[in-house]
Amino acid sequence: MNDGFLGILRLASVALQNISFAILVGVLLSDRWLSRSTSRWQTSVSVHLLLTLRIASFTALVSSAFAFWIHCALMSESTLEEAGPAARAMLVETDFGHAWLAGAGFMLLVVILSLVQARRPIRFKPAIWLALAGVALARSH
Repeated sequence: MNDGFLGILRLASVALQNISFAILVGVLLSDRWLSRSTSRWQTSVSVHLLLTLRIASFTALVSSAFAFWIHCALMSESTLEEAGPAARAMLVETDFGHAWLAGAGFMLLVVILSLVQARRPIRFKPAIWLALAGVALARSH
């Protein structure tokens, strides 16, 4: 299977999405581990974890959208600029598009939940975990 430059770009986007998802899980597990006791250095680490949560969730969402767009361009044998109608058709008419849209919606929820927080330990953890489970379920389609 030789998809050329677009295939390699899609592979890189999917890899970045997977790495970002793994970082999200690691951030939430690290925050859980740090919440057992309180010290001065943990406050600094918690701020960094929240920043990492924001960056990783945004990166996962953008790389997922980019990989989906490239996938649509490859399926329709068009360029990236001409893939709009194919992306719309994929979203409206296929199960893959519906599953991707559900996963993107859940990841958008993670992005929003990460942005509405102040500089303290990560809040809304159960909602973030459920949204990440929704992303994983949608991606397994």
